[in-house]
Amino acid sequence: MAASNDKGALLEDVVTKIHAFNGLKATARVKLQSRHDPHREREIDVLIETHVGPYPFQIPIECKNWGEPVGIGDIDAYQGKLDELGLNLRGAIYVSAGGYESGAVSKAASLGIVLLDIDGLTKDRLAQEVFVAVTGTLFVTPSVSELSFQSAHSTAQPSFFSPDGQFGGTMMDLVWKAWIEHRSLLLGEFVGTEPVPSGWGSLIDGEFAPIDKVDYRLLKEGHLLVRKGTARKALLRGHADGAPLLAHFESEYESPFGHFELQRVLSEQELSEELNRDRPLLSSIWRVKVPRVMYDGPFGRFPWLPDDALFHQMIAIHRNDPEGFASGESPYRLQFGTDITELFEAPSSSYVAYLRSRMGSSWNPNLWSAFSLFERPPS
Repeated sequence: MAASNDKGALLEDVVTKIHAFNGLKATARVKLQSRHDPHREREIDVLIETHVGPYPFQIPIECKNWGEPVGIGDIDAYQGKLDELGLNLRGAIYVSAGGYESGAVSKAASLGIVLLDIDGLTKDRLAQEVFVAVTGTLFVTPSVSELSFQSAHSTAQPSFFSPDGQFGGTMMDLVWKAWIEHRSLLLGEFVGTEPVPSGWGSLIDGEFAPIDKVDYRLLKEGHLLVRKGTARKALLRGHADGAPLLAHFESEYESPFGHFELQRVLSEQELSEELNRDRPLLSSIWRVKVPRVMYDGPFGRFPWLPDDALFHQMIAIHRNDPEGFASGESPYRLQFGTDITELFEAPSSSYVAYLRSRMGSSWNPNLWSAFSLFERPPS
């Protein structure tokens, strides 16, 4: 008897979860007073309560977690219970884990009772089936694969200056701006163009040479953190046609704390193959935009915008070799680690302030709200 009670409670709880959505109130094992005897109560396995306009509306559900099909006598008993409680027969629901006899199907149809089957229980119907679930976080990392600029002067240099000789910025500043404003986090290549702020150009033999725009190509690759877990499903189907009507899914995952290895993926196809390797019932992915852009530049491979450490290295190169720094031909190299967490380092506040002052009205001021996501807390 205990096992039978456990089976019944399992199905009732599962059916309750399936119907608890969109403002519906679904309650298992509701006791209601008989119309004929005020001292007698009858139990409804699951009761759905909602409103149609200002009017309250109730839908009773009978659940049978049996190995054999429901017979006509069971439908008769359900009819008697609903009549005693004053609940509508038409639209009432019957859920069976073992199907229905033909007589039960005919009787239910004549009364307007909806017959449903359920999927997702184990063969002994003592638990829900367990499937694989996969969730992941994909850190989308952009790398500059091509970078060029257009100018009427073929000898123009990639570092930008103002007509009075003040250093303005670099092509990478514009590429970074484009990345922060870029909306798609799908993996693959992206080709774009950014206009150069008015008043920026190259100094050629002391003369100002305007630069019109910067063309770039970004390769968006991903670093994937996968967590595996378990999933359970419960699916109600119409008995007559087997069509799915309602479903409920649950998942549990291993702890997100500890040391995890990131897997590099270069395309959406690789990502899909990795997430579906174990054919999970549930698969979900969170995409995170890495706030800096990787660049294989004249001073080595490094992220942009520069953080304080990188900015200080750049200052040192400029101090030791100003001409090589301006032309991009200095033998000095920037030192940058390989840990992806360094791509989340907050950019140098002094460099940010400098760009604000140099770009002026041509720089979108709303862009800087992005830094609220990456700033370090005050010490």
